[in-house]
Amino acid sequence: GTGSYQKQLVPAAALRAVKKLDGKLRAYLAESSLPWDDGKVLVPSVTFDKTMAEARALIGQREQAVAEFAQQYPRYVTEAQAALGALFDADQYPTPDKIEAAFAVKIEFEALPSGADFRCDLPASAVAQIQASIEAGVVRRFGEAHSALWERLRDAVSHMAEKLAVPAGEPGGTFHDTLVTNLRELCAVLPGLNVAGDAALTEALAEISAKLGTAAPAVLREQPDARARVAAAAREIEQKLGGFLAGSAST
Repeated sequence: GTGSYQKQLVPAAALRAVKKLDGKLRAYLAESSLPWDDGKVLVPSVTFDKTMAEARALIGQREQAVAEFAQQYPRYVTEAQAALGALFDADQYPTPDKIEAAFAVKIEFEALPSGADFRCDLPASAVAQIQASIEAGVVRRFGEAHSALWERLRDAVSHMAEKLAVPAGEPGGTFHDTLVTNLRELCAVLPGLNVAGDAALTEALAEISAKLGTAAPAVLREQPDARARVAAAAREIEQKLGGFLAGSAST
């Protein structure tokens, strides 16, 4: 018969620790930054030191996991050669001295573009147009990044409203504690990402923290009245957040 086959170069478990830390690093940077351009992220100055310290700590853990993998790598190659037989291709395996470099990860920094930084031997009118275009692009990306904060908040509140609307014990009514704890963490992180100083976002975060973030997961599971009350509050706040998003999209 026919089929689709994949050759496993090293045991899946060999890279499990590295992949887990890859996921943690990506998730942390996504949570602690604003989306910018071309896969890049913007880290506000007020949270820069904390964000970089945590990111470097995760990179350090990852480097240790890579070093442990590299130490065992020759054994994995020997085992693969014995297991694969004629399918073994030495060219698919980097030499041991290149393994750690192949798994290297680093954070690179770039300054925000500024029209004033643009210099070119062009007529003044053309230079002015290019500078204005650069500035407009930065303003647009700032707006998109700020809208992403509202979307993250709206999605978390919407998820809570949807889950709590289903009574406990009914299909779809089960939830993990993270339904509440993730929302609390989001409310703690977003103020540092509010680079626009958006008062409406600050008010929304305060309302969410007061009405949704104080709920205990066990109470929401065991007390139908409390569950219904928080579900209604979440739905009301969700509608408000939708209004803010619609307003920002139209401006």
